[in-house]
Amino acid sequence: MNTRRDFLKTSGGALAASLLPWNDLFAQAGLVNKVGIQLFSLPKMLDKDFAGTMQFLSKMGYNEIELFGPYPFSDEAARESWSKVTPMLGFSGSGYFGKSAKEIKQILQDNGLKTPSAHTDLATLLNNMPQLGEAGRALGFEYVVLPAIPEDRRKNLDDYKRIIDDFNKIGDNAKKEGLKFGYHNHGYGLSKMDGVVPLELIMEKQIQIWCSSKWIFIGQLLAEWTQLLCWINTKIATTCFI
Repeated sequence: MNTRRDFLKTSGGALAASLLPWNDLFAQAGLVNKVGIQLFSLPKMLDKDFAGTMQFLSKMGYNEIELFGPYPFSDEAARESWSKVTPMLGFSGSGYFGKSAKEIKQILQDNGLKTPSAHTDLATLLNNMPQLGEAGRALGFEYVVLPAIPEDRRKNLDDYKRIIDDFNKIGDNAKKEGLKFGYHNHGYGLSKMDGVVPLELIMEKQIQIWCSSKWIFIGQLLAEWTQLLCWINTKIATTCFI
């Protein structure tokens, strides 16, 4: 039986591990030489002190960050939707956190950080790609990433087929702005519909997408996940953020 002392040892070790300079550790192990973090992981810290949080992340060993929207230029529907959910979330900051793109760029430079990609919403990707391109040129990001397909747009395979058409339009428009489009898939895309894995359908039919970080929820069959990864590796030439 775990005692209070065991718990403190375990939790203390976890806390200590969370404060290690991961970039240095991974580099020494020959794994990766750049470690980044999605800023949605610590929104309340950013709300209180964006510059201080960037300094904190830099000291931990991170050297890349990924912004999340909505941004000042985001589609109006996305900004309205965000304002409705923020009371439940307990924070309201996003995008530039009340700063200008120039100020964000300077804070990142001061802390040796870069932002190679930015999360944004479907409406902004479809309707505001020129503004995303302008932001990318100002901040230096190359990838614009959809964090999830809205639930009402993925109820059946016909929905997914329409999303694929949208993805290809987004990819074409992103290319015109010097950007690459990414999709951050989740566990729902691995659950079969009428015998078809939706993510497989997406990867087969679309041509202008870069595959973002693979998330799998507890309860998803490991065998199915492994099979999907093998399918991606053998049939798709793509870049994956993990």
